[in-house]
Amino acid sequence: VQGIMAQAPGLVWQSPIQVANGSVYDNIRPQIAVTSGNVPLVLWCKSTGGKNGYVARWNGSAFDTPFKINPSGSINSYTVEGPNIAAKGDTIFIAYTTYPPSSAQVMVRSSFDAGLNWSNPIWVDSLNPDMPTFGNVAILPGGNPIVNYIRQTTAYLYPRWVARASSDGGMTWAPEAVSSAAAPGTDVCDCCTGHLYSHQGKVISVFRNNDANLRDFWATVSTDGGQTFGTAIDLDTTDWTLAACPSSGAGSAVVGDSIYSVFMSQGTDALARVWIGAASLNGSTT
Repeated sequence: VQGIMAQAPGLVWQSPIQVANGSVYDNIRPQIAVTSGNVPLVLWCKSTGGKNGYVARWNGSAFDTPFKINPSGSINSYTVEGPNIAAKGDTIFIAYTTYPPSSAQVMVRSSFDAGLNWSNPIWVDSLNPDMPTFGNVAILPGGNPIVNYIRQTTAYLYPRWVARASSDGGMTWAPEAVSSAAAPGTDVCDCCTGHLYSHQGKVISVFRNNDANLRDFWATVSTDGGQTFGTAIDLDTTDWTLAACPSSGAGSAVVGDSIYSVFMSQGTDALARVWIGAASLNGSTT
């Protein structure tokens, strides 16, 4: 795992910096978050020799020895799914889903000192027989976490995205809110990543839908801290119909009252391409 840094203005990129030895820690799905003082933390997962997640913190001259985020057992660690991180100031949350699927749990670990120390894992998803996957996290105003994940049966039926918010730093969680309910149909794409964004008092859930094999991207918006999600916004006009799983998600950025998304889809020319789209959070697609 390597990182590259640049300092504005000019964006002159430095030489790559090794975060961890890939032969020991692997290098699957690296992510970065920046804490107070512009201190970066890098998160990734290992899929060979044990399914684990790791986070490493920059100490001013190098990255510290990776910290294993799952103290026991295994986590979902694939190119399409792994742990996710969110940071704001000294507050950091990591969400991950345990393995195997038959007994999966969505877990969160927190740090309130910029990644120097970490809480014990906290179980997020509610007590019921369904199976959670693709756990991810965002930080609400005030510093509390909100977690989004797919919930479906152990037979991989009726997949939908649900969100749970915390008001006490991740110790306890509000009831699940179905964040994908406003999108067309009843199912979402059960093997595609989704993401949650917190911006100016809004919580935005972005996901690939599955409306009778129409697999396009949608967003839903919450204005009450993730307790309910309103009208769905169509982010993707390619209208790709596929009786299989694309196994890919979208990357998005929220700026003002607009959301910008980049994603893989297949248009009318039957060629898979990378697309970029923009939409207003009030529902209009551009």
